[in-house]
Amino acid sequence: MDAETTLKLLNSNFRTFSVEKYPEATMNSLITMAAEKILGKNFMGYKIGLKKQYRIHDIVLKQMRVRYGHLINIKILNEKKWGWATNLNRVYKTEQGRLFGTYIYDDLFFTSHSLDRWEERVNPAYYKFFAQFFRLRFHTDPTSLDLLMFNMQLPHQIGLKRSQPSYRFLNMNGGYIVIEVLDGICIAKTFISSEMGKDDDSIIWFKYDKPVMTEISDCIVPSEDLQEDYQPVDEEVPADFCASYFKKF
Repeated sequence: MDAETTLKLLNSNFRTFSVEKYPEATMNSLITMAAEKILGKNFMGYKIGLKKQYRIHDIVLKQMRVRYGHLINIKILNEKKWGWATNLNRVYKTEQGRLFGTYIYDDLFFTSHSLDRWEERVNPAYYKFFAQFFRLRFHTDPTSLDLLMFNMQLPHQIGLKRSQPSYRFLNMNGGYIVIEVLDGICIAKTFISSEMGKDDDSIIWFKYDKPVMTEISDCIVPSEDLQEDYQPVDEEVPADFCASYFKKF
């Protein structure tokens, strides 16, 4: 889903504006200035070592977070070709606050409230593990949005409420995310811990055992053949959880 289509869908529900009208030009300008600072003005065409790439990355990231907030991030995708990715082009301002898109799902956005509640209520052991994993792989400090994305790629369960047909509930480690489906766009509203939601028996849970890489709507709307089978998520981190997850990479 391209930026124009996303903005059109968001505007069908509330007035929406990009936080940066020209995200690619802004990124290129910041990277160029940082590279000139580290390498000199004639850096084009030279092979750039990893240490210098990371120094440039840190300068750009600091400037971006000063301009756009702490939930903006960039990461190095291709160290040999100096490929970068950012979520700057997927952050929007609305009358209700900001919406934050992701690198992974084109149709999923998080409110600031949902990210704050996840960071506040998630099991600290899971948070620490995903943060360590992100730093090792991308050589940058993750935001709560980055950590949620890694968490969401694990197998989870999907919940429905008959009383709230436009909402879905994504059962994750130690709780579930409340997601509202709006005309092809999914808005994560908040995170409910297992302790807070333990007495809510109105959610019908479905198993979903494979990650979705491009469209979150593919998995948050259960099909008829999904098996109804809710198994509460254990608050304790399994002893081999980290080791088994790292084997995938």
